[in-house]
Amino acid sequence: MPLAIIFLRPESVPLGLALANAACGLLGLWVTVALEIPRHNRLERDGKQPKVIQELIAYNWPRTFGITGSAVFTLAMLALAFAPA
Repeated sequence: MPLAIIFLRPESVPLGLALANAACGLLGLWVTVALEIPRHNRLERDGKQPKVIQELIAYNWPRTFGITGSAVFTLAMLALAFAPA
């Protein structure tokens, strides 16, 4: 979990990198919970709605950015954590 890494990171991982990772993870989570799930529920309840589908596509970009950013920061942290001393 990105929030736990802030407090449990190795000394070789800078705090800023852990914070950036957590921010990206929280962005992806927020977009999913606050924006995407309600629209998926609306589609399930009311059927195909082009406007709702367009909203889902639009909201998927920040979610993709957050998830991708979190993955990049995680790889960077792993590289720093396991780099030879």
